[in-house]
Amino acid sequence: MERVRIGFLHHREELHLYLPAGTRLGLTLLDAPGEWRLAAEQAIPALVQPALKVLESADRALVEATVARLSAHGAILRDHAPGGRWREAHVLPTWLVAVPLGELEDATAREHMLREQSRPEDHILLASLRKELGDLAGVPGSLGPPALWHMKAPVRTQWIERPQCGRILLEGPGGVMAAVDSPLRIVLPESALAQVGDVRVGIGFHWDHLERLGYEDTLEAWIEPGGHLGLVNELPLERYLTSVNSSEMTADSPHHLLCAQTVAARSTILATRGRHHAGEPFDICADDHCQCFRGCGTIREASALAARETAGQVLAWEGHICDARYSKSCGGIVEAYEHVWEDQPVPYMPSFRDTCAPDPHFLRPTSEEGWRAWICSSEDVWCNTEAFQLPVGLAYSDGFYRWQLRLERQEAADHIRRVTGLSFQQLLDLVPGDRGLSGRLRSLVVRTDAGDFIIGKELTIRLALWKTCLYSAAIVLDWEGDVLVITGKGWGHGVGMCQLGATRMALEGRPWREILHHYYPLTAISAL
Repeated sequence: MERVRIGFLHHREELHLYLPAGTRLGLTLLDAPGEWRLAAEQAIPALVQPALKVLESADRALVEATVARLSAHGAILRDHAPGGRWREAHVLPTWLVAVPLGELEDATAREHMLREQSRPEDHILLASLRKELGDLAGVPGSLGPPALWHMKAPVRTQWIERPQCGRILLEGPGGVMAAVDSPLRIVLPESALAQVGDVRVGIGFHWDHLERLGYEDTLEAWIEPGGHLGLVNELPLERYLTSVNSSEMTADSPHHLLCAQTVAARSTILATRGRHHAGEPFDICADDHCQCFRGCGTIREASALAARETAGQVLAWEGHICDARYSKSCGGIVEAYEHVWEDQPVPYMPSFRDTCAPDPHFLRPTSEEGWRAWICSSEDVWCNTEAFQLPVGLAYSDGFYRWQLRLERQEAADHIRRVTGLSFQQLLDLVPGDRGLSGRLRSLVVRTDAGDFIIGKELTIRLALWKTCLYSAAIVLDWEGDVLVITGKGWGHGVGMCQLGATRMALEGRPWREILHHYYPLTAISAL
């Protein structure tokens, strides 16, 4: 895989690009540098097919056998990569079994699975499918190579059966106008930047804002399934990674932190290319949903040095490139993969105490009182920003090891209704349910005048309890009259590398290979 396509603008009625001289718009050489406006014209939306993902594997025979078992439910075999380009990647091909929702007779199940949230009750839906699949853990190869993993519960997804099409209207300096077929390919002169205004950064999180960013190489404007415009940046993989390491962190971060971040990001794009945006014309998105990419205007020499030093290096486990997840701050205990995403454990992303020195006497809390005491305490762990000085560029991350937020009861009720679609008038109480191994809530009981409801997983809880997204689900809840007091630890899902913990390790002289082996046990660092 030499080049990567990143989707970074979506759902726009029009786009504004600042293009340099020498740019090619399609096959036409731009002789009027300046601002160009793009708008969709005669857009014909794509035909989108909602579906359920029930299995993902590189074992073609295993997938076909599963399709045969589920044929009565309308199972379809899908190539799980955009445009069938998986052959270019340095990973085994992955395949998908999708069951079209239209084939399901249970209208209630269909309604629930079409919701954006994943709730505990979603995991008991479609019992007939799970019964038919049986216990796949007993299938040879199902938990190791060549299979990646099986879904213990169906996952909502969608497929584009008919691609979007239409024409894009161009308006340039001096009112130059033309209409071209979608997609419009924009090739920039070597090393030149195209400036793009109002790029949304931190979508849905507490730092959500707009920036003007610069992009290199090739842009592609396309008409999305809904008829609006999207923008893709295509460039060499290693150039992309040079930006990611300082977009995820900052260019003034310690050198070995930038190196570790680059290897984790390289592994993630190679392992997940096309998996999270199947059917869309890009490999990965540019925001926290996948990996942060702020264009090439953010690149500094420190960013480039880290990419050069680690060129071609990836994390590998059992012959596979690792899907190396990471978050800003684990809060002191790294979370296990299966407590945040699919229920299948991933051996190289377990839960462990992120301590500066081994502590054989540490006992993970097992009660709600124990978790409350741990969340409210300060410990000698790598990401405890109360114990070390962050680089200037990461000063915005100070205060996320332990934090406290307050909101009115009515405001909390409004957030919960908005995110979950629950119908109630009065919010009576919020009661912690199941917790993961890092203390992050996996379920939350919402007590109301209309009865008790259960919401989860951890991201749904975070979205439901704050106007953007709560920093972490490692929280305890208290009421002071009609004011909800949320005390928490960490920032993000907590799985894999703790970026602030890795920063401190690098500041104390730990090399990037040691950092990666600490956060991704059982892995090897391999050259492509």
